[in-house]
Amino acid sequence: MGKFNSNKKVYRVDPLGLGPMDDEDDNNNNNGNNFIMNDNLSSGIQDPLKLLEMIDSPETTERDFAFRTVSEFVLDHPSFVTKLSEKVNLLKVMAHLSDPDVQVRVSAIGTFRNLTIVKEDIVQSLIDIDIVTSLISILFNSLNMIKGCEEKEMKSSKLIEEQHVLIQTLALLTNLIELSEKLFKRLSDCIAPSLVTLFNIILKHQLFVGELIFTISEFLSIITEDNVEICKTIPQELLTALFQLVKESPNMSLKLKTMTSITLFNVGSLYSRDLVIQGITPLLLSCFNFTPIQALKELKDMVDQTQVVREQYEKEEKEKEEKELAAINKNAGADENMDQDKEMVEDVMAYSNNNNGEKKKKVKTGEILDEMEKKLKNSIDLWKENLSALQSSIEIFTNILSFEEENGTPQDNPYDDDDKFLDVEDGNTSNNNNEELSSIGKFLSTTTLCQNLVVFITSISDIDLSAIAKSCPELVSNLVLLKVIYKRSITCLSNLLILYIPKDNALQQTLWDLLVKIAGHSITTSFDSEVIEMTTSSLWSIMRFNPSIGFTKDSEVKSLIELGAKSPSSVKTNLIGIIGISGQNGFCQPILGEIGMFLLQCLNKDEPAEIISEALNSIFDVFAESPINTIFNQLNMLQHLEAFVPVIRNKIKLEKKKLDRSLLDRLDESRINLTRFISYKKSQK
Repeated sequence: MGKFNSNKKVYRVDPLGLGPMDDEDDNNNNNGNNFIMNDNLSSGIQDPLKLLEMIDSPETTERDFAFRTVSEFVLDHPSFVTKLSEKVNLLKVMAHLSDPDVQVRVSAIGTFRNLTIVKEDIVQSLIDIDIVTSLISILFNSLNMIKGCEEKEMKSSKLIEEQHVLIQTLALLTNLIELSEKLFKRLSDCIAPSLVTLFNIILKHQLFVGELIFTISEFLSIITEDNVEICKTIPQELLTALFQLVKESPNMSLKLKTMTSITLFNVGSLYSRDLVIQGITPLLLSCFNFTPIQALKELKDMVDQTQVVREQYEKEEKEKEEKELAAINKNAGADENMDQDKEMVEDVMAYSNNNNGEKKKKVKTGEILDEMEKKLKNSIDLWKENLSALQSSIEIFTNILSFEEENGTPQDNPYDDDDKFLDVEDGNTSNNNNEELSSIGKFLSTTTLCQNLVVFITSISDIDLSAIAKSCPELVSNLVLLKVIYKRSITCLSNLLILYIPKDNALQQTLWDLLVKIAGHSITTSFDSEVIEMTTSSLWSIMRFNPSIGFTKDSEVKSLIELGAKSPSSVKTNLIGIIGISGQNGFCQPILGEIGMFLLQCLNKDEPAEIISEALNSIFDVFAESPINTIFNQLNMLQHLEAFVPVIRNKIKLEKKKLDRSLLDRLDESRINLTRFISYKKSQK
């Protein structure tokens, strides 16, 4: 929960993010060139494979350089990744996890970390060479050195180095356990005794070693998810202390608070799930105070302004070069005449004087540019940090709502027991009643979660992110992240609307308009079936709750029929439900024949059970009334339905052991109602 593969951070040459603790440590850290960032290490390497020879050099400096460069090559050279993934080379790198030089150890771990990001299927190869045994040993050693240390000790060079090692080790383990259930189980068994130590490091040092604490928090959020046994090892008083820290600490970043909240949710659910959710919800909702689109526009303005200064700087550099060239040419063409020599000298001196002014101007422009680029980078980092907090918040709510849907009794479940043809006066089925919600459902229905999601989703759907990406390449990674969270927020909203529909009519209409817009855009552009499934499910939920909201034109319903004919089963089921409700309205009278034909086509033994069940229910609702019998008879619907009775019986018999119990019950209910509906229609003649 709370972690997206597309948002994984990669290892870079100086990965800590801790920064110098003070001036003395800053000087110490740079001794031997161990902690100097160099983004261009690989630029001069012609044969990357030679690096695999250099990593075994007896010279520390060469090993250091080789591993720094190897870790960068993993990210940018697919052919090198293929070579590195060979067992012999993986073993060579793994041997340096215990290298006597700390930076070599860090870079070796970082190399594996990057490898798990660019080549996820490498995990089996890493299992085969038993990398986890080495990582667990490194982890325990680092924890033993750090636990119990005071703030002053944590700032020492030795422990700063150990933090480097611990950060990369935990980050790599996090990646591995997300990719392998086998490793997840193994690490859970091994790490349990040290889990309390990780919690205590957060409680003790959260104010001044942020990158380490965030890495620990991220690891805990993954290792505690759906892991009852390991969660039991956390004392309740430790969990309470962590909650108080998250709730009251004025210096803890929102990003760290939300990441820590995931662990609170995972572990706290063993004690009092409802209380934990109610406790962390105000914090999670506060993440929505960040408005990413407004901040993105401000970033774009900063990019544009920086570009203007950059162009001015480049223009001044070019003018300087041209003047220098002109002076040289003039000097070369001077003759032996003293007057001409004198004139030339005067010209050169004049240029020199002017050039001093240009140099001052250049320095000034260069300083301005440096300052603007630094400010832009800081603003982008802050934007990502705030969005990361929002990301975690949305992910937690998504999982809470999913749990409620699976374990509660939501009234808006498309497969409830009320959607029967005999309810001919109200074929739209039951209304959602918040009094029947679970305690968490009731609680969330009183919060601003729905409104917050609507505002967030609307803000993104109203802006052309592609246009921003084209004009500002610097922001592409930001936009990719935003798009991922946008889609996840739609999932969160969909889960919410399955659980309950807000009672406010204006909000219901806003939801309807927004979801139709998103679905329409996805259908006409990328045809993202996942987005279409979520939006159509939500539209169906709204229509079931409030029949006065929905489609109003027969052309719209015809489009749904056309879409349903080519959609995957999950989307098709939702569309059948929507068509079944819409078909009961008067504006659909001209196309009832098309609706009936579509629903009959869905009655096929090869169709999934949910499609058959919903198609029958929609037929029951749309064609129950006697005034519809003319079209009903024109379609020979009674004969089709009678012929389908043995088909559905046989399908239930054949798939009895394959289907989920609730879906099997639903299909059997549809079978019973089918025979009753046939008798009912015969009685109308």
